Amino acid sequence: MRGLIFSMANGLYALRLDQIQQVLALAVLRQIPGTEASVAGMLNLRGHNLPVVDLALLCTGTSEPIGLRSRIVVLGGADGLPALGLLVFATGEVMETAALPASCPVDTGTLKFLGGISLHGNKSVHWIDTDILRDTALRRLRGSDEVAHV
Repeated sequence: MRGLIFSMANGLYALRLDQIQQVLALAVLRQIPGTEASVAGMLNLRGHNLPVVDLALLCTGTSEPIGLRSRIVVLGGADGLPALGLLVFATGEVMETAALPASCPVDTGTLKFLGGISLHGNKSVHWIDTDILRDTALRRLRGSDEVAHV
């Protein structure tokens, strides 16, 4: 299994490569009235509205500083699910692991989308379950007329 590693809140996280459609440089996002703070905004991606959530704010309650290494990771909209953008800070390398990591033995509280943990060198990497993350993020978007059709 291959995953894209990125940093967030002084930790390393990974998303499965087969669930990523593309990685974009940071672009101007249109604000969406009536959504929670973790919703960074809406991106016009080749004529389609792409909701983007601030992953650090969603996970930790604190946004990462926006910089030259900030990226929007686009999760594909497979099986009829809408595409979703994740604002992340400092995407890095691709890691290879033999299989899906085991379930995380620690209590992740409300962060149900945190999956297993792998080692990358001497650092631990938390895997993110994008199906659960997508559900969590889309619940944050509900209530906005602009994203009702997304």
